[in-house]
Amino acid sequence: MTGRWVRQGAGVGLVVVGLGLTACASHTTIPTTTVLLLPQVDGTPSSVTVTGNNGLSAVVATPYQTATNALGDRQAPRLAQADPNDVRRKFGPLFDALPAKPQRFTLYFKAGSTELTAESRIALLDAMLDAQQRSGAEIVIVGHTDATGSPAVNDRLAQRRAAAVHALLSERGFTRSIVDVKAMGGREPAVPAGNAVPEPRNRRVEVIVR
Repeated sequence: MTGRWVRQGAGVGLVVVGLGLTACASHTTIPTTTVLLLPQVDGTPSSVTVTGNNGLSAVVATPYQTATNALGDRQAPRLAQADPNDVRRKFGPLFDALPAKPQRFTLYFKAGSTELTAESRIALLDAMLDAQQRSGAEIVIVGHTDATGSPAVNDRLAQRRAAAVHALLSERGFTRSIVDVKAMGGREPAVPAGNAVPEPRNRRVEVIVR
């Protein structure tokens, strides 16, 4: 059986699609398709809906689960669980070609500003180096604040922090097409803190390189 791997999107794992032939009782062969769900590199759940040529569907939602459909089937694709070791033996070159695990870098800021701390300037260089070593790298920048300001003020500050990091990346040649910039204000604190509590660990930008 031959196969290939396809990235289905950020929220969906990698899928191996195998094409083969199945013998039936009359000694004829029937074209079949098998879809195999691989685990996400970061361990997050994923799933994919497989629709057969008869229009019936099955959901593959467990790592190394398969859905098989043969030409002329009148039922939904058949689900089964593959052995991970067997999968790796069959599709070794595909696993070798998988992208590296995403890396998260946390950059901290001085209170009320878009100025990075000295340690975070070094961490940003580490993030750039990681991105340069990846083929087709994507970068996600997420700005955050602590809870010392109003929600509107924090949203603007988080956006400014994310934009400041993006500007530094642009200076090093990382184009907008591979960078996604977001701002969460104070809605996703790294450390739970009460309103108006200054928490340095929440004044941050998360840089995810994948």
